[in-house]
Amino acid sequence: MKSKEFKKICGILVVLLTLSFIGAHAAIAADDMAAFYKDKTMRFIVGWSPGGGYDTYARLLTAQLGKRLKCTAIVQNMPGAGGMVAMNYMYNTAKKNGLFLSITPVGLPLIQAIGTKGAKFDCAKFNWLVSIVRDTHVIGVAPKSPYKSLKDLQTSKVVKGGTTEVSSPLGQPLVMAAEALGMDNMKIVPGYSGTSECILAVRRGEVDFTAGSLHHYLKKNALLRPLVAISEKRCPELPDVPALTEFDIKKGAERMLDILFTARGTGRAVITAPGVPEEKVVFLRKTLMDCLGDEGLLKKAKKVQLDVEPLSGKEVQKIAEKAMRLTPDEVKQLKHLLFEKYM
Repeated sequence: MKSKEFKKICGILVVLLTLSFIGAHAAIAADDMAAFYKDKTMRFIVGWSPGGGYDTYARLLTAQLGKRLKCTAIVQNMPGAGGMVAMNYMYNTAKKNGLFLSITPVGLPLIQAIGTKGAKFDCAKFNWLVSIVRDTHVIGVAPKSPYKSLKDLQTSKVVKGGTTEVSSPLGQPLVMAAEALGMDNMKIVPGYSGTSECILAVRRGEVDFTAGSLHHYLKKNALLRPLVAISEKRCPELPDVPALTEFDIKKGAERMLDILFTARGTGRAVITAPGVPEEKVVFLRKTLMDCLGDEGLLKKAKKVQLDVEPLSGKEVQKIAEKAMRLTPDEVKQLKHLLFEKYM
């Protein structure tokens, strides 16, 4: 056998043996992780009350995690401050053993970047495991509202938008959309405890409109009438509802929209605490992706009209890091919009 051919064959054998070793090592590591979780109690921290979208997603996942890991997986609701209570708990209190997971508020990196009061965490240090779906919010009015179109809202003397915290997943898109559309006539009414309460406030006439997650508009006998989707393009589920970008965007607001859409690209993400060992992070990322591809979970999600479009933990981590790269001037402008101009 010629020397070159012999070296080539040896090289191939080395590669195959290396891959075999890596595969065997990965299999052993996965077995070790599975053994760790067996019969343990896993807690899924949810920063909102039971019954909402975040809570429902968490319950769908805990059912799958319990089955796959042969553990007891439970949801622990920890509502407060638009999800901040839960995020602070995950960062400062939750054990770093991979048994504590949480679902993040949409746009969490932006909440930190603008220095939201009460945010005692660093997004960059969370372990981002997976994004369940990139949520879309829709501006809606009561079915019998005198406001028949977005133009009606824009041309009224004063209109009131109801939300939770202005820096929350509901407040961010509402304020940024108003700025993009030149709605200087809007006054924000914050302080509602959740989307359901905002919707009821619109129905009662306390406020004129709010921004709710897409799934609220897909329910039978929806409580709000959609006017505009706060998104870059129309939602397939609401093909007759225009996207925000179809309207004339106020000069100078383009960058603000770019910041909003980037931050919200993390979607409804699942995280675990900082300091969890890398091998557990890798294991949890794969396990959660498998859970979100399960036919049973997808069928249940569809039944309650919740979308599932998972994005890998590595990709979400990149988006989160990008979303936090704001200049001091951009931070100043965002703070002005969220905490001053529309209050």
